[in-house]
Amino acid sequence: MFGEVQDYFFVIKFQSRGVAYGHGLLWVKNAPQYNISPNEQVNIFVNKYLTTNKIVLENELQTTQIHKHKQTCRKKVQPIC
Repeated sequence: MFGEVQDYFFVIKFQSRGVAYGHGLLWVKNAPQYNISPNEQVNIFVNKYLTTNKIVLENELQTTQIHKHKQTCRKKVQPIC
């Protein structure tokens, strides 16, 4: 999807209520380098794989990645989200 992954790093963390989530970092072969490659080349690469436009996201992805307020949004009766 991103190209050939040369290396990666992932860490799994847990929220205070025990829900797991992950952070990851990928090193992609021949990817443009920030502050070395021209900005336009970096922008094209990033925009090819990332978006914040929910209209272009698939329905399944939209339903899992958009926050909906639930009971777990509260801690000690105070809204925290």
